Amino acid sequence: MTTKRIAHNYQPTARQAEAHASTARWTLFGGAWYGGKTRWLCEEIRALMLDYAGIEVALGRYNYQRLTEPTQAYDVMHRVLEPELLANQYKSAPAWTQLTNGSRVTFVGLKDYHPGAEYGAIAVDQAEEVPWDVLAALDSRLRQVLPNGKRPHYRMLLTCNPTGGQLKTIFINRRDSSSEQVYAPEEFAFVRALPQDNPYRDATYIDRQRRLLDQWSYRRYLEGEWDTFEDQVFSDFSYRLHVTSPFTIPTDWPKWFAIDYGFTSPFCCLWFTRSPEGVVYIYRESHEAGLTVAQQVGRIRAHHDTELCHGNVADPSIWSRDQHGESIAQNYINLGLQDLKPAYNDRIAGVSRVHRYLREEPTLQIFETCVNLLRTLPGLKRDPHRPEDVDTRGDDHSYDCLRYGLMATQSQMIEEVIVAHIRGRRR
Repeated sequence: MTTKRIAHNYQPTARQAEAHASTARWTLFGGAWYGGKTRWLCEEIRALMLDYAGIEVALGRYNYQRLTEPTQAYDVMHRVLEPELLANQYKSAPAWTQLTNGSRVTFVGLKDYHPGAEYGAIAVDQAEEVPWDVLAALDSRLRQVLPNGKRPHYRMLLTCNPTGGQLKTIFINRRDSSSEQVYAPEEFAFVRALPQDNPYRDATYIDRQRRLLDQWSYRRYLEGEWDTFEDQVFSDFSYRLHVTSPFTIPTDWPKWFAIDYGFTSPFCCLWFTRSPEGVVYIYRESHEAGLTVAQQVGRIRAHHDTELCHGNVADPSIWSRDQHGESIAQNYINLGLQDLKPAYNDRIAGVSRVHRYLREEPTLQIFETCVNLLRTLPGLKRDPHRPEDVDTRGDDHSYDCLRYGLMATQSQMIEEVIVAHIRGRRR
C-alpha cells in the first residue's frame, strides 16, 4: 500500500488490503455481495490519481445509469476524494472529475462503448456484465504518456460477482483448454471478496440472505462459488473447501493412478495419494488428445514417483480384445505399466463415491495444478434421462478418472490392513 493510501482516512479489510497489494496489470477483486469491492476500486483509482499527476482513468460499468445511481461507483468515488483535491467537474454524460494535480477520472457506460481515448488505468465495476471483447479492447487503450513524459504502471482493475466465461477461465481456472493458454497470477491476479471478510457488514445480513435465497444463489452471491447451477451434479464441490496448493508428498503415503483411455477424445491420468488422516489428494494430472498408447505411457512414466504407485486402475473397456486378440490394456502393460487393473465401473456407485468424498470429513483435496479436473468437475450436468448419473455428453474424462481412482481406495485400504496384520503376526 502506498503512503498516500495509508494517510487517507480508510481502514481496508484484510481482503481489500490483499487486493490493494496486487501489482498485476489485471486485478480482479470479486466473488460475492457485500465484500467491499466498489470501495476498493475507488480507493485504487484515488491512489493512482495521486501517485501519477495527470493520469487519465476510465471508471466504467456496462450500464451508465447503474454507474451513476446513489451509492454506486460514481457516488463512492466522490466520497473517497476529499474536497480539497478537486479542481473541476463535468456532470453530464460522460461525466468526469479532475484533481488539482491534473489527474482525471471519466465515468463511462460500456454498453455501446467504442474505446478511442488513451488511458493510464481502467476500472470496471461489475465486470461480469461486460462482454470480454470490450474488456480486451479497453486493455489496448492503456498507453497514455503522462505530462512529465513518463508512463504510469498500467492497470486493469475489475470487480465482479461469480460468473462463467473468460473471467472464470482466466482468473479461476487459469487455463484456456481450447488454446492451452495459461494465465499467470503475476499478470492476472484474483482476490476473493466475501461478506464474511467484511467487518463492517450488518450482523444479520448473511443469515437473512440464507433464508431468502435459493441454494444456488446463496452459494454464488454469499459464498462466492463460481460453479453453481440447477442441473449441476456435484453442487457439493467447493473451490474454497476442496482445492489446495501443491506440496511435496511424503514418501510413506500410498500412491496410485487412474487412467481414462482416449485418442480422439483426451487421454487422462490422475495421480492419487492418501494421508494418514484419510484425506485423499489428487496431486497430478495428464490430459491430452491425439497420443498413441506409447506416448501415453511415456507421459505417465516421466514422473519419478510412478514406480511407487500401487493398485493402479484403468477404464475396464480397454481390456477388450480386437480381432487380432490384442488389447489396449496389454499394450499398456507391455510398455511398463505392470501394476494395472480394471477399474470398478458402476457409474451410479461412482457418483455416490465422489459425493461422499466431497461431503464427508476428511474431504477430498485437489491440487490447484490439476486444471482440467477443476475446470470440468463443477460443470458436469445430470443425465436428463437418468438424473442420478452424469450426462456423458459433457467433458467427463477427468471425472471418469476421478471415480475410478476413488472406487479403488476401499480395496486398497482393506489390502493395507491385511498386509499390516500379516507383518504383525510374523513379528
